[in-house]
Order: sequence, then C-alpha cells, then structure tokens
Amino acid sequence: MHITVRIMARFEWGAPAIIQHLRATDSFFGRPWHSFVRYVGNDGLAHWGRLRLVLRSVGAVRRSCVLLQCMRRAAHRHRCDLERYGCTRLAWDFSMTDDDYPALEIVEATNLLRAEDVQVDWEDLSDRLGLRATPADQESSPTERRAARYFVNVFFPWTSRELVPGL
Repeated sequence: MHITVRIMARFEWGAPAIIQHLRATDSFFGRPWHSFVRYVGNDGLAHWGRLRLVLRSVGAVRRSCVLLQCMRRAAHRHRCDLERYGCTRLAWDFSMTDDDYPALEIVEATNLLRAEDVQVDWEDLSDRLGLRATPADQESSPTERRAARYFVNVFFPWTSRELVPGL
C-alpha cells in the first residue's frame, strides 16, 4: 500500500501543468493527511473529494488509482462573501439518505485533476455549535458529517510558486 500519488496537476484556466503529491494516510509525521482533490469521476464530470487510500497494482495490468470520499456542491449561504468571490461551498455526498459515511469512488490516478485547498465553513460551524467550536473538538458522528460544510479556497496560489520560493 502507498500513501502518496504523484500527478501532473491540470488547470481549466490554462496554467501550465505542475507536479503535485497527493496523500492519503492517518500518520504523516504524526498527523493525518488526506488530500482534497478535484477529479473526473466515473460519470465523466468534474467532482471534489478527499483521498482515503492510494492503490497500485503491478503485473500483467499495471494500475494506479485512489479511493476517495465524494463531496458535492452545498446550498448557498445568503450574503456569503466567499461565494461572491468564487469559492464553492461543499458538503459530503452520501449515496443513501441513511448512510453514516460519505459515498466512496475508485478513480484512476490519471483522472485526478489537482489538489484543492478545502477549508471548513467557519460561519456554519459556529452557527451550529457555538463560537469556540473547531472541527478537532467535535465528535465524528453521522449527524455532524451530514451537517458539515466546507469551501474550496480559490485564493490559494497553486499556480503561483514563483511568489513563494521553496513552497
């Protein structure tokens, strides 16, 4: 089993492709690291998800793929500044209404478009659980997974390494 998959990140706005290392592990220098990604799903459409497992096979048929938890667009928040500036609001995507965990999809590594910087929707979290709430101090329950909201951070400079040398 591997914890890292290397891809050539592709950007729909025409920036040159760059190498990105995506990870799926419960311990990377003592902390979990499960990369959020933009990918082409088995239906041929672009989606978001979080890597859970990197799979490689060798032998007669070589294959590199990942298992990921699926995400979907979430309902807009009224007067949300992040959405006004192009951030996409996300939620976990459940296959069935009574599932406890998000849907899983196996995706070929060649269908991974790029890493995405996904952040917690802090306003939603504080509205639901109080001003001092953080994702780390919440119980991991089906109810919380269904209620959790996130944002794709469009301000993260994936194509601007020259601005931060050594990043």
